Amino acid sequence: MTNKYFYYQNEFKIQDKNIVFDLHLKDINEEVLEKVNNAVINFNEILEISQRLILEDYDNKGEVEYYISEWNEYIFPQLLTNEEFKDFISDTNPEEAIEKRLLSKLKIVRIAIYAYTESDFITLDYAFGKDNEGFQDDMLVVCLNSKFDLMSISNEG
Repeated sequence: MTNKYFYYQNEFKIQDKNIVFDLHLKDINEEVLEKVNNAVINFNEILEISQRLILEDYDNKGEVEYYISEWNEYIFPQLLTNEEFKDFISDTNPEEAIEKRLLSKLKIVRIAIYAYTESDFITLDYAFGKDNEGFQDDMLVVCLNSKFDLMSISNEG
């Protein structure tokens, strides 16, 4: 099977969360399959790495801080009433700043493997929810290469 595009999508449970998984392949060969296999068997490690990278980026006032601020100042007020927002963050630490509380609400919703590119080999989408009320219209995206090194963190939506 050469020069054909293969796409697979399914939802599965990892760390007690339902996550959408996408696999995108073009050329299928032993090297590609080894990289894909390595990523799949290391999903928990990949999630830990991406969560650490998100926290580091937030602490360094990078894209994550911007994303959280945008949601706090502009998006949540459009989606939720004050009471709904209070309910949304009710399970977070009230002693922390609102942005830190929102950071703790960010959840993985999708993992994709693009086996035909090294720079975005693994793409992890984070959002504030898994619903149809706008929570996934604007996501935080962490891209790793096949060695699980950070390539980028961006806001897509």
